[in-house]
Formats: sequence, C-alpha cells, structure tokens
Amino acid sequence: VKGRCDAIGQALVEVPDSDLPAACRGMLASGIDMSLGVPRQQRDANQVVVVAFIGRVLIQRERTLAEKLATLRAEDAGVEAKALSAMEEAVGRAKKARSTFAQAEQGAVAVRSV
Repeated sequence: VKGRCDAIGQALVEVPDSDLPAACRGMLASGIDMSLGVPRQQRDANQVVVVAFIGRVLIQRERTLAEKLATLRAEDAGVEAKALSAMEEAVGRAKKARSTFAQAEQGAVAVRSV
C-alpha cells in the first residue's frame, strides 16, 4: 500500500500549477496515507471525500496528458507528411534532371557522330 501511495503522491506533485495550485496539491499529497492508505471499508466521510478529490485530479491529469500526446502525434504526423512530400518532390526533380541529362548526353553523342 505504501508504494502505491508514494506513486500517487508523485503523480500529484507532477500536476502543473495551471491545473491545481501547489498548496492544494500539497494538501492532497499530505493526506494520501491517511485516506488512500486506509482500507475502503474503514474510511470515514472525510477520507472518502479526499480519495474522490485525488481521483478527480488524477483523471483530469490523465486526460490532459492524453490530449497533449494526441496533439504531439498529430503534429508529428504533419511534420512527417511534409517531410515525405518534400522528399517525393526532390526525387521527382532528381528524376527530371537525370532525364534531361540523359537527353542532353544523347544530343551531345549525336552531334559528335555527325
């Protein structure tokens, strides 16, 4: 139980101030052992409230992180698509240059033959 409480406390510490003020995070973190550390059937009404609040904070944090991850993945996909498009264009230009070179070389060979 202690290890789980410590992990939850660490997760609370990582919540940014924009999501929950430091004083509030500290209050929740200091109450973890005396709320989550108590078996469910032995918790009083105040402990139940603290547990519920911690749960809401962690759920919101998970949602926020999932949204950020989705945004980063979308941005990464956009960057990847742009890079792929630029690479395809470069390959197209290289093929055209090679074709033009081959035609020019054929023309030079034809001129020398005459």
